[in-house]
Amino acid sequence: MRLHELKVAAKIERRRVGRGIAAGRGKTAGRGTKGQGSRSGASLRPTFEGGQNPLIQRLPKQRGFTSRRLSSQLIKTGQLNRFGANQTIKLTDLQAAGLIRGLDRPVRLVKAGELTKAIKLEVHGASRTAAQVVAAAKGQLKIINFKSSPRVRQPKMQAK
Repeated sequence: MRLHELKVAAKIERRRVGRGIAAGRGKTAGRGTKGQGSRSGASLRPTFEGGQNPLIQRLPKQRGFTSRRLSSQLIKTGQLNRFGANQTIKLTDLQAAGLIRGLDRPVRLVKAGELTKAIKLEVHGASRTAAQVVAAAKGQLKIINFKSSPRVRQPKMQAK
């Protein structure tokens, strides 16, 4: 391929407005007659409605607060007795046992019930009293980081 064989895209000339009636865009130069949009420096935000109350303000308001924080899945200390002693319990084991729904939300251990077996547990968080219960049963508690994955936005809860 040589330099003279290259094809150059056609240059689109800028339309010169306000150059007389015969030019096709003369006199008002496509701005209409009078009004705010016809003046120089006129720029309105897309939602401006000429001074009337905007649509977003006319609609009814949703009251309350919606937290964007992922809610934790709670596991109670009494539920861990179904596993064997000295068993290492991971998140997949908790899911297989039906204690948590999925791995898309953090898992937190709370104290509710007694723990009778020494277990090794890996969760994303635990309350101080739940950690004491596991330690009292001669078990080990390992806190792991929660890696959030991009998820579908949860629907908002309706205010009552």
